Amino acid sequence: MSDVMLLGVLRMPPELWRDDPIDVMQRYGRYKQAADEIERLRDDISMVYQVIGAAMLGEPVDYDQQDVVRVLDNLSAAAHGEPRPHEDLLPWPRRVEG
Repeated sequence: MSDVMLLGVLRMPPELWRDDPIDVMQRYGRYKQAADEIERLRDDISMVYQVIGAAMLGEPVDYDQQDVVRVLDNLSAAAHGEPRPHEDLLPWPRRVEG
């Protein structure tokens, strides 16, 4: 469901709700979708917090360039309501072996 439709359902005033089983089931599905999106965005924010915090410490760390690109991929996906492409970015920073 598009963000516009999801927000429309979430913001619908109760006086417009119908109490038939199909409407109740559909609203519940939208509420669950919104809750899942909130959890996902909070996870993404936590990831970025760690990345920025590590960068601000100024430690001499050799960051793997691909990890930086993957963090940006995740943020771009979150901004566009798309699935997170990378799940394995924490803990941060990773040290490059070599």
